[in-house]
Amino acid sequence: MMSKITGVLVDNHIYDIKNDMTNGYHFPNCLFPGATFKMVIDNDPVNNGKVKWSCSTDADNNVLAISQDGTVTFPDVDEKCIGNIFAIFATDKSTNKSAGIYIFTVKRFLKYSIEAYDSVKDILPWVKKMNGEFPEAQDIDSYDYNDHDSGHIIKREVNAGLYQEWGDVANSGWKTNSECAGICRIYAFNKEDNIYYWLKNDGVRQELSVGFTAQAVASYGESIA
Repeated sequence: MMSKITGVLVDNHIYDIKNDMTNGYHFPNCLFPGATFKMVIDNDPVNNGKVKWSCSTDADNNVLAISQDGTVTFPDVDEKCIGNIFAIFATDKSTNKSAGIYIFTVKRFLKYSIEAYDSVKDILPWVKKMNGEFPEAQDIDSYDYNDHDSGHIIKREVNAGLYQEWGDVANSGWKTNSECAGICRIYAFNKEDNIYYWLKNDGVRQELSVGFTAQAVASYGESIA
């Protein structure tokens, strides 16, 4: 039987094209510098060597690459990638016929600082310098902010917040600051309740704008909220 693209592997989680990518949404909807994931052939990336991989995009040159084990990277990508089409092609080695085309369009881009900050006040000048917007809380962790628990389980899903789509982003190319001990920490603003949140990629959150270390993040493009 001829091989075919069935999904993508992101931080130890496989998104199945048929079951997880509904309503026309394909992973990823959000990108960031260093982002990487792996394509999946026949439900298991161990099969990725059965096909020849190639890629194409109408974004700037050199912002999309794929290795022959199916690993996708985005060299030199920035916010200009928003709205552009990205395509991954697989060709079955045994038949030389198409094993599928995987297409996605980036809706949001997050640019992050290497430096750590301990307040929204200190982060705002960096965001302004990057010509971005302060991130909306739903775009980082798309969870019910009427639930005031200090933590929750991150449910992996497509077209959701950064943490939902990408999981532990440090495993997907996000460079965390040494002060953050390998865990992504971001201050974000929830417009619905007019509150700043400190959000960690393990589901921990606090209602505050100062006191905890975080990376600065500038947001571009279409917000979920």
